[in-house]
Amino acid sequence: MSKRFYLGIYVGSLAIAVASFVAALIVGIVVEHMTAAGTVSPSIKSSFLYQGISVLLGLGLLQFGIVMTIYPFVLLAKMWGSIQDVVTTVTPGKAIGFLFIPFFNLYWIFKAWGGFAEEYNGFAARHRLNVPPVSSGVYITYAIFVLLGGILILPIIAVPFILIPLIAKTCDAVTNIRIAASARA
Repeated sequence: MSKRFYLGIYVGSLAIAVASFVAALIVGIVVEHMTAAGTVSPSIKSSFLYQGISVLLGLGLLQFGIVMTIYPFVLLAKMWGSIQDVVTTVTPGKAIGFLFIPFFNLYWIFKAWGGFAEEYNGFAARHRLNVPPVSSGVYITYAIFVLLGGILILPIIAVPFILIPLIAKTCDAVTNIRIAASARA
């Protein structure tokens, strides 16, 4: 699992969203200032330029929303898929599918994300793989912030930034387990 590839897509998407937001904000401020100063007619707000900026902002945020929706599921599938054996209790399908069960998902988010480190370390021990252990800190933090994001605004703002170390840690873990498993075979 290429850390550079996965982080590149995610950080690029985040950068596009931030840039489109900042550009729209600047254009909005400039147009408001120029309208208030009388240098531009108020009809500019309904012009194609202003509407075009609004569309670009919407598309920039939409693409990031799509990435933020799909990326966690891709990570879950890669994480759990890398440690499948007869003992591992969570499959990639379960990890993703059970998140769609109302109320149960409040428990399951901690099993799917926070439980990965324990299962990973157990898999490595069972198969005597020489890989560094994974701690559950960033995984549990992600689960907590996603849940709190349904109630509060601040966690929603923090989740995109928590995903960066989560992606890096997951890529390292999946790569380490694959390299160690192929070396043993």
